[in-house]
Amino acid sequence: TTTTTTTTPTNPITSESPSLTTTSSVASLTTTSSTTLPIATGSCPGIQNTQYVTSNGKSFVQVCGLDYAGKDEANDIGSARTKTFTQCMEICAKKSDCTGAGWGPSEDDPEQHICWMKNKLQNHHKATPTWTFAILMAEKVDEEAQT
Repeated sequence: TTTTTTTTPTNPITSESPSLTTTSSVASLTTTSSTTLPIATGSCPGIQNTQYVTSNGKSFVQVCGLDYAGKDEANDIGSARTKTFTQCMEICAKKSDCTGAGWGPSEDDPEQHICWMKNKLQNHHKATPTWTFAILMAEKVDEEAQT
């Protein structure tokens, strides 16, 4: 038993070394992952008219080059800094009154984008081709109730 106890502290020290290597590996993957994030910025026009379903089940159609902003277009209901358009849609989906969100670069921090959450979408206007907008799709239950 004593020999086992003496051996046990030696083994964790030995197994910590591979653990550190694994941690380094994870750090490398994280770096690779954050290198991938800017690709989301250039996702237009590739995401044009595609659907995204959030973690809470809300569906958004993604569009490029248009925005709902200003008088007679939509109401601003909040904003948040995000690194990805997906994060923007997830935040909007958690707000009961959010029916759309525009996403574009922050002027003061190129690593961040600003997610502009909206409701009462009425009219849109052309924006830069890389400006991304998500429009909440009606739930199937609502569509069936309207027919």
